[in-house]
Amino acid sequence: MKKSYDIQLIKLDCIKEWDEFISRGIGGTVFHESWFLQIQSVNFILCAFQNKKLLCGLPIFGGKEDRVSIQSTISVPYCGPVFSDEIGSDRKGVLIKRKILELMIITLKKHFTYVSFACNKDITDMTPFIKEGFLPEVRYTYHYHFPSRTNINDLSKGRKLDLKKANLAGIKTIIDDDLSYCDITKLIKRDRNDAVFMKTKELFSTAIQQKKGKYLVALTKENTVAGGLFLCWDNRCSYTIYSYYEEKHRKEGIPTKLYIDAIEYTDKVLNLPSIDLEGSVLEGIEKFYQSLDGKQTLYFKLHWSEQTTGINWTDIYNYD
Repeated sequence: MKKSYDIQLIKLDCIKEWDEFISRGIGGTVFHESWFLQIQSVNFILCAFQNKKLLCGLPIFGGKEDRVSIQSTISVPYCGPVFSDEIGSDRKGVLIKRKILELMIITLKKHFTYVSFACNKDITDMTPFIKEGFLPEVRYTYHYHFPSRTNINDLSKGRKLDLKKANLAGIKTIIDDDLSYCDITKLIKRDRNDAVFMKTKELFSTAIQQKKGKYLVALTKENTVAGGLFLCWDNRCSYTIYSYYEEKHRKEGIPTKLYIDAIEYTDKVLNLPSIDLEGSVLEGIEKFYQSLDGKQTLYFKLHWSEQTTGINWTDIYNYD
């Protein structure tokens, strides 16, 4: 007898086991957790059940009435499907996941005219999406894996020099839980409207309250702010999601100092197995992450439009 799956769009606040499911699930991240999704105004989860047991969940960005679900990776790095950890990774498990995705995709295409989201690195089987006309955009991020300590000798010459300059300049990094040194307008470089400002402020304060985030601040010898970086995490990994530096302090190696300290904090304080440096589609930023000697890690962003002319590869890879 073939197994049947029940696919439903369910309100996030009606799924009592959601956060526990995410903490164990394959593909789950801090960006899937209910507190984070609520800040992003995510109200619905596309769910797959079998005998009322949740097997897969996909957050929906946008309202059902709008018929458009778009996850912006500027504010939400990953938020694709998450599978139950009870589904194996063997041949049988692969087939189960594919069948579930096939049914979920049919539902997505029924309710929406445009869909776009980015999967966590653990979701790599793109076959069901490709078969249904989704375009998988190839992206890369950069990871440090522990327990090996940060090896300064593996940094590029430029990054080593940055650290030397920061030390000579007396730059120190502190944790700012009160956000008293935090200038959010400088962290949200691309979109500085009031709504984004308030959402980012809520994100920072809630992450700190939930014990899922810290704001790292680089201070000069005179205790003036030279730059900042926001670090958040789940039980698997930490993520550097916002950062900036004062241009006048660039020559003091501020970006490198902040990122190396975030790596050290993840390793020595959080005791997590890895940190995601949040790879960028912008070439200059990606080269900076490469110079920190993180491991290049593949992930996918998926796009689908009801109109066959709605997406083309040229547009997807034009990041200007």
